[in-house]
Amino acid sequence: MRIRFLVIGLLASATVVFAQSSTTIRGANVGGACMNCVQPLDGSTTLGFTYKKDTCGLSYLTVSQKVGQRFTPAGVPQPATVSVSGLPACYYIEKAFLWCDASGSGTPITATITNPASVTQNFPMTNIGTDIDKCWGFPGTTSYRADVTSIISGNGNYVFSGFPVGPAGGQDDVDGFAMMIIYRDPTATWEGHINIWDGCVVIIGSTTTQVMINQTVCANSSNQTAFMLVADLQGLGSTISMNNSAPFTIVEDWWNYVDQPTAQFTPAQSSSSFNVSSVGDCYNFMMMGTYYQTGTCNVCTPALSTTLNVDATGSGTCFPNEGSLSASVSGGQGPYSYQWQPGGGTTSSLTNQPYGTYTVNVVDASGCFIGSDTVTIAQEAYPVAQFSLSPAPTANYPGQLCMTDNTVGGTAWIWSVNGIPVDSTIDYCYTIPDTSAICVDLIVANAAGCLDTATQCVTVLGEAIISVPNVFTPNTDGNNDVFEVTWIGLTALRCTIYDRWGVKVYAWDGLTGSWDGRTTSGKMATDGVYYWVVEATSIQNEAIDLHGFVHLISAK
Repeated sequence: MRIRFLVIGLLASATVVFAQSSTTIRGANVGGACMNCVQPLDGSTTLGFTYKKDTCGLSYLTVSQKVGQRFTPAGVPQPATVSVSGLPACYYIEKAFLWCDASGSGTPITATITNPASVTQNFPMTNIGTDIDKCWGFPGTTSYRADVTSIISGNGNYVFSGFPVGPAGGQDDVDGFAMMIIYRDPTATWEGHINIWDGCVVIIGSTTTQVMINQTVCANSSNQTAFMLVADLQGLGSTISMNNSAPFTIVEDWWNYVDQPTAQFTPAQSSSSFNVSSVGDCYNFMMMGTYYQTGTCNVCTPALSTTLNVDATGSGTCFPNEGSLSASVSGGQGPYSYQWQPGGGTTSSLTNQPYGTYTVNVVDASGCFIGSDTVTIAQEAYPVAQFSLSPAPTANYPGQLCMTDNTVGGTAWIWSVNGIPVDSTIDYCYTIPDTSAICVDLIVANAAGCLDTATQCVTVLGEAIISVPNVFTPNTDGNNDVFEVTWIGLTALRCTIYDRWGVKVYAWDGLTGSWDGRTTSGKMATDGVYYWVVEATSIQNEAIDLHGFVHLISAK
């Protein structure tokens, strides 16, 4: 037995004390409120709008458990296990709520839930309303709610803890908890409609009526139900009515979640009245709601395919374990779950993967729409770096060394001369700075960043080399018509021509001069042997003196 401050008159000699009987009608105008989201309104002494959703395939299920310890029989000890069943093979979770109420001082409550997948989460609960004590000698009564959508993982056992419990007049004592899962069935052809109000309405031995207003019904309903949460009814013959229905009795067990079919909803209906009448008892009316289905308000097309469209792509590099994988998905509803094999990756994209063939399986949020695709990562081919040099294998100073790229598969180039980067164009010419040997490196990359290198070296000729012919034929036939000095490594040159009597016939001063067989007066010299003298300066600034004979033959 429990001790309450409201005496019912069980003995003839007992004093019977009743609170003043009254009918309380409370309702909040929620016009303009967000009708598809949670609104933590202050529900002290009233019930106010919490959540409304209208969508194809919408439905719900609720589990409830008594945990209070101040009454007899007491609730179950914690952690308390509750089994969830009834979620269809294909479903999307829209929202899940957890409610409880406590006699006490409004101590903050954090509920702990472990789902069938062995995932545990903590949920700080929101105070959704306070009112007077339910005749137990506590400071008051508090109703709580938490959004627990993230913990829902399907049918199975859910374990709850974290609700304070205690004896009458002691620490806070939670009467019980109820969890409602609101989900969507993608295979349905009907539209579901749910409307929830909650708060804290404590009544001392009388009647309360709470009204859900601003309720818009789009068409005549089917499969309609109404539900409510009432705490602390002790079995004294209370009656309940939901959605304007006639009163009925329930089995009162200190924590009651009531859910049953109700009258049809019609477009003319704009409100729903809920009533609790318990003369001689104290209770907390803390949640009420309605649900129904329609088939004509919106066209609901069921999902016809159980396959997601999955497109997997992969790319590799030239280096081991640097491949990447990615999967794009359409169809169903996210978030999606990914499983890559081999390797066991669980995200949509993977990096640092070895070369090979991979298969990705994707499951949508309902757990029933599945798709897969297979992709291969082929190691990226290396480019083949190669180039030609001109001149080669020797080059002259001063002069230029030109490199022409002949690479296969290259997209980027870096030229280096003697280890120093000098250019990044496809082809490159280099001005020879001195007579030291030159080694050219070409580093080539392709689009994947793969590299290859080619190297060539040349010898720079820095010593002066002078070549003078011993015969020429200035007969204008285009062949050997002039007498000229060829050279390597000179900075200056002067050549003088003499006849056999020592008379100067012709001379030029410069690196590019020549003699066409004519004298300084412009007359053609006679055939014969002539004496030449070359005076030159090398790139090392050394003087060079040479002399010899040349035979002029002009006859054709």
